[in-house]
Amino acid sequence: MRRTSTLFTLMGLRVTITPMALVAYVALAVALMLVGLLIGLTFVEALAGGLIAALLHYLLSFAHHLGHAIAAQRTGYPMTGVHFWGILGLSLYPRDEPALPGRVHIQRALGGPLMSGAISIALAVLAAIVRPPDNLLDWLIVFALTDNVLTYTLGVLLPLRTLVGIETDMDTIMKWSSTRQ
Repeated sequence: MRRTSTLFTLMGLRVTITPMALVAYVALAVALMLVGLLIGLTFVEALAGGLIAALLHYLLSFAHHLGHAIAAQRTGYPMTGVHFWGILGLSLYPRDEPALPGRVHIQRALGGPLMSGAISIALAVLAAIVRPPDNLLDWLIVFALTDNVLTYTLGVLLPLRTLVGIETDMDTIMKWSSTRQ
């Protein structure tokens, strides 16, 4: 049986997590700590950087899903929550939601990449200011920008459902674009 814990509720969204998301957080933090050591950070900086960067990854994921939630609210068919199940999250909608027109699904799907794109622009400005990254804060900004662009801005625009079984925002857009509703 899958255990799910509620982290918090924000703006009507119930944010839940599975134990596997905690395992993924630790694995990501360790991997990022090793990267920090490879680029010359001290052990303490690399450890702190790994823990903070992994947390940033999940915060960026939450922001992405918040973009979906804002778009969903505007359609009149809001989300109910965000579920972190591993290294990624999932937008949750009511189980008893009626059949919706394709344009509603598309509008809700676009909310995440639009929010992530806006965050990417802000992070790019910060990264340009701190170039080249030569301390922990600079490294965290560059990491957040890279992670946000590759994972939540461009990555979600790859149709991955048939390749790896993960439905992305692009998969949703492509699925519903063929309908006339």
